[in-house]
Amino acid sequence: MSVGIGRQAVAMMRRYGRAFLTDSCTIERQSQTSEGGYLRGGWSVVAADVACRMLPGTRQDARGVVEDKEVGRVYFKLSLAHDTDLRDGDRVVMGGVVYEVLQILAPLTDQVFMTVKLARLD
Repeated sequence: MSVGIGRQAVAMMRRYGRAFLTDSCTIERQSQTSEGGYLRGGWSVVAADVACRMLPGTRQDARGVVEDKEVGRVYFKLSLAHDTDLRDGDRVVMGGVVYEVLQILAPLTDQVFMTVKLARLD
């Protein structure tokens, strides 16, 4: 027999969990507009001042060498409220730095936080 967490307990954990989301970010999503019969791509703000918590870089992946400098991507994890509108391919902006959402990681059973894998865009 499986023992689950009650709805009231999950609601309380979510309320208290938000206290650990000490950073804030802006979420952007790719959009298209029609201008003079032509489609133009861009980025639209989906949500601003979203509570989150950035976890330090987890790994650097060397992609190659450019002008005698190693070029790579630095990966991060970001935790947000479980019900945040965030999708693969969105962008997250924190402190003027832009990150690409690579993957929404498997949710925990308590569904308190959503955790995503990001790559810093330079």
